[in-house]
Amino acid sequence: MPPRASYTHSGDLGELHSFIPCARILASLDTAMSAEARAYLADAERELHRLANIARHTLTFARTRPTGGLTEVGSIIESVMAMFQARCNSRGGRVHYASTLNMKVDVPPDELRQILTNLLSNACDALVGGEGLVDVTLASDGETVVVMIRDSGVGIPTENLERIFDPFFTTKDDVGTGIGLWVTKELVEKNGGSITVVAGNQATPFSTCFRVEFPVARNSV
Repeated sequence: MPPRASYTHSGDLGELHSFIPCARILASLDTAMSAEARAYLADAERELHRLANIARHTLTFARTRPTGGLTEVGSIIESVMAMFQARCNSRGGRVHYASTLNMKVDVPPDELRQILTNLLSNACDALVGGEGLVDVTLASDGETVVVMIRDSGVGIPTENLERIFDPFFTTKDDVGTGIGLWVTKELVEKNGGSITVVAGNQATPFSTCFRVEFPVARNSV
């Protein structure tokens, strides 16, 4: 994307965010505002948040990224997991990762981080009740690096599997934008990788497994 276009869309995104506090201020100042009007404002605020998230995810994918350079997969996994540990704990679950592999891929670190962030976010959101588990594994056969993210959450209905990577498809009515997994797949494939999902018929306790594969980087240690 040309720099001017990126700047313009970023500015538009900031303007979109600015409407959210305005709605709150309007509601707080107008004591005579009806309950129905306040409900409309609340709906508008939720929609603005949703649109802002869609714009942010789309810009993440569209923005030109540097290519080249090696990224150590394990360190990125650990940094992303650190962000989600408390979130999973608050839902009665935990995140587990144990690997001593030091594999590198030819993927910009911010793009790999975005991929893992989207997948871990979905996995944590899927947890219900106590004793939930999100398990991350890193493996390699010497030619391919494989990251698997499994969760013991609510699972994905079979009829949704074919649409799971479609833009704007979501089962999260309140908070979902339907853009995260689409961006994830585009980023994976853009960097020469592949992503697949399996739901159901897995060994207990996991209900869903996302598998991401990238070629091992040349000169990877």
